[in-house]
Amino acid sequence: TDDREIAFAPAEDDPTGLSALDPPKLPEKVVGDYLKVERAVRARAWAHALMYMKKWPESYIEEGGHDLQLLVGYLMYKADLDDVACDRLKPLADDAAAAARRPSVLYYLARAEYGAGLFEASVRNMDRYLDATEKAAAPATAPPAAPAP
Repeated sequence: TDDREIAFAPAEDDPTGLSALDPPKLPEKVVGDYLKVERAVRARAWAHALMYMKKWPESYIEEGGHDLQLLVGYLMYKADLDDVACDRLKPLADDAAAAARRPSVLYYLARAEYGAGLFEASVRNMDRYLDATEKAAAPATAPPAAPAP
């Protein structure tokens, strides 16, 4: 299938955007596991990436930062765990600051919702993603549009 990938965050030399994510706030003892997660993501080994994090307490994910939560939700979506991906990504999408900073959360939430059969929510979040990326792409100095006659 054609699975359009979008970057997590803008990055010049990294089409995944993985390198542009904030480093997770993790205990030193699992930093090696996180490096394995990154390698697995780059190799498109979604389930393997999740397995490296499986032994971590949930608190590591919860306290690891928004970008780590985005990555986990993405991996759940890619591993066809759409329901749990929705559960992971929805709080980020509902956080206006997090969604504005990383519009990709809206895209991957919409994809996971579609996979879970939540079609109306999927369309709503894809529209939010498109709105967010259009606003980000608009020149900051553009004059306001003239009213129609």
